[in-house]
Parts: sequence; structure tokens; C-alpha cells
Amino acid sequence: MDTVKGTKKVKVDPNETKEAKFRRLASTRGEKLIHQMKLLRNLGTSYAYKLDPDLAEELLIKFDKHMTELRETWTSKVDELRKTNDEISTDGSTSDTEDEPAVVTDNYDS
Repeated sequence: MDTVKGTKKVKVDPNETKEAKFRRLASTRGEKLIHQMKLLRNLGTSYAYKLDPDLAEELLIKFDKHMTELRETWTSKVDELRKTNDEISTDGSTSDTEDEPAVVTDNYDS
């Protein structure tokens, strides 16, 4: 299966595990989010723009709301998975999930 990443196609393994898919998508989407946040930050510091305080405040409220929702969703899932992994490890079994978290690198310059 092919997927489009930017303007080039990236081959996606049809047998990709859910964990691998999460790592791939979370890293890519996380990097894009960081890049967009830097671009938005530039709007507030550039001599070429005049910040609209009302719009800026409205957007900050929306960003906080969505970040809180993301944090709550992921925290809940992380807690659930850790509890499951702890229960499995006390049984002497091992988990199928990898121990290393996905790393989001900051490849964008502001």
C-alpha cells in the first residue's frame, strides 16, 4: 500500500503492526504539529504582522482545549496499558509491546 507524505509516496507495509503504525504516524504528525506551532509563534514576533489580540486569545483558548483533550485521551490510554503490562509482568509473562517510546524529532527550523 502506498501513502502520500508531502509530495512523495512512502511504501507502507501491509503487515505493519498497530504499534509500528502508531509510531510512524505519531512521529510524522507530531513533527508537523511542532512546525505549525513555530509558524504561528512567528506571527506574534514578526515585524510584518500586527497581532489581533481578540483572535490570538480565541485561538489560544482553542489550542489549550484541544491539547487538554489530547493529553486526557493519551494519559488515559497510557495508564490503561501500563496497568495491563504490570498485570502481565506480575504473572511472569512478557509484553509484545516495545519498551522504547516513539521519538518526535524537531526537524524544522523556525
